Amino acid sequence: MAETKAAAILLAAGESHRMGLLKALLPWLGTNLISYQLAQMRAARFTPIVVVLGHDVERVARSLDPFPDLILAENPNYQMGKEGSIRVGIKALPE
Repeated sequence: MAETKAAAILLAAGESHRMGLLKALLPWLGTNLISYQLAQMRAARFTPIVVVLGHDVERVARSLDPFPDLILAENPNYQMGKEGSIRVGIKALPE
């Protein structure tokens, strides 16, 4: 039986107003939240993995250096909500 492939889209574009700090970079189990989430997605064998960035894109992108196989997509209108980020993520998926 052939292995099923499933893509994943991780939304990391928001401003994290309620947290007061950038949620993606919060410490979590010896790493930061976004790195932990990506490690879990890899362990579950999602491929490809698209990360949608928006607010403070450069800082979050720098934290993703240990994950060179990611597809990074930027949502310039991240303030408009998650729906736009989901659309950006879907458009970034390969055929």
